[in-house]
Amino acid sequence: AYPRGGPLPTPIDMASLMNVVLRPPLDERVARMLESTSLCYLSTFSLDSAGEPSPHLSLMRFTYVRGEEVVLISTQRRTKKYEQMCNSPAVAVLVHDFPEDGRGEADARRGSGSLSITLNGTAVIEEGPVAERHRQLHLVANPGYEQFILGDEIAMIAIFVEKARLCN
Repeated sequence: AYPRGGPLPTPIDMASLMNVVLRPPLDERVARMLESTSLCYLSTFSLDSAGEPSPHLSLMRFTYVRGEEVVLISTQRRTKKYEQMCNSPAVAVLVHDFPEDGRGEADARRGSGSLSITLNGTAVIEEGPVAERHRQLHLVANPGYEQFILGDEIAMIAIFVEKARLCN
């Protein structure tokens, strides 16, 4: 079960939210779905030394913090995504793996009844007490992944959600 209990919404439950730009605070159904999973794709962007676009995509563990409307991630400071977020903090996050919603893996492979949430926001590299509070939340939500969350060279990043869009 997801952290707040009860069944996850189905695509039929979410029909009124499909392909509509949502602004925070996120709809209860969307928040429940974000709390039900921990993997996302993070899209970052920069221009390379020749001025050419250089997008980057990373599979990440995340924690959604309801009420703050932030997505928490952590990463090594010596990575392309970290450098890109420092230079260009606008990011996109794609979440589509909702394993506890009762649909089978075969349905997921066919794409029938599946939902995706795209979040757009601003990534902020956190420091001090706020970073440590968020680090603790991220640890609790991602047991077994301490090596990706703890350490002097691991940055805590809060992605402040500005808008969301659901699609099936």
